[in-house]
Amino acid sequence: MSHLIHLANSANSILVKDMMIKLFEINNERDFRVVRETYVTCQEFNVRCQERREQMIEMKPFLHVSIVFADSYNLLKDLQDYELEKCRELMKSISDTQLKVLKKISFIAKLRRCPYGELVMERLPVILLGAKVFDKKGIDPTDYCIRFKLADSVSKQVGIFGDCGVWVCIFLYRLAHGLSLDVEDPFDVALAYREEMVRFYFSHKIDTFYINCNSNI
Repeated sequence: MSHLIHLANSANSILVKDMMIKLFEINNERDFRVVRETYVTCQEFNVRCQERREQMIEMKPFLHVSIVFADSYNLLKDLQDYELEKCRELMKSISDTQLKVLKKISFIAKLRRCPYGELVMERLPVILLGAKVFDKKGIDPTDYCIRFKLADSVSKQVGIFGDCGVWVCIFLYRLAHGLSLDVEDPFDVALAYREEMVRFYFSHKIDTFYINCNSNI
């Protein structure tokens, strides 16, 4: 997607940016619809698995009575395992789709955003004026100017969708491993690290749905 951003910015065209923004907004609407439909399917699987679990619990004490009971129980167990696995796959697809949506949202925001320093200098005085800070401090708002200095060779958050917490994790990891704090593209690094955190926590989560459906069986 970086080549699209370069194209829009280098062309300095509002039309090009608007076209790209509209394209991805439409695409996101379709993804949202897919996620909603997939979630409904997962809910249906959940109901079926719960009902089947109750049936299997009722059947279990009588498995020795009839081979029909035993064969039926085994078939129900196979169906249960299949649908639980299917439900996990669907939930993973929801997570993957949400990651794609996040990428597109951040891309749209990147097209729309202005430099962070300019944003601060433009909007902070408005907030200070509204909070009557100028009056309390005796400062003339007409000649007020914000001055700040950022450290050299240290990456900064891009300020699009609140990645300060992500950068705390990135800095902690890099400091602990003796790595440089400077990166080539802070935007892409923060987004990639966020995705990696989602994958890590998803792969290490406790599957409570699976545990509940298989308890007492």
